[in-house]
Amino acid sequence: MQGLTKVTPDYAPMQGGTTLTLQGSNFYPFDYKKDVDNSNDTFCSFGPLGKSPAKILSSTRAECQTVPNHLKTTQRFPVKLTVNNQNYTDNDDAYFEYFNPPSVLDAGPLIGPVRGGTEVDIWGSSF
Repeated sequence: MQGLTKVTPDYAPMQGGTTLTLQGSNFYPFDYKKDVDNSNDTFCSFGPLGKSPAKILSSTRAECQTVPNHLKTTQRFPVKLTVNNQNYTDNDDAYFEYFNPPSVLDAGPLIGPVRGGTEVDIWGSSF
């Protein structure tokens, strides 16, 4: 059975698409059978948010991309890996957290001297 010990990075924006590196063990369960291709059955799961295709890089490393957070909550979600689309890693240590990226609404003043030194105010949210 695969074991998942670390997810890097462990946080990213809500829109998804961030590449994660997964570290663990036994990511090549069919290593003794070189003719087995399980790439269509290899996924990362993000709990209630869904799953995305994963790519096994070695017996201890894999990559996948985060799915969009349609719940729009800034909470931690468990990350699990499957190489057969049936059995997922059973761990409590690998989590991923979404955050709201900062949004700049306005900034001012819009001009200043070439020499610099002008204080600029920035308005927005999620700073």
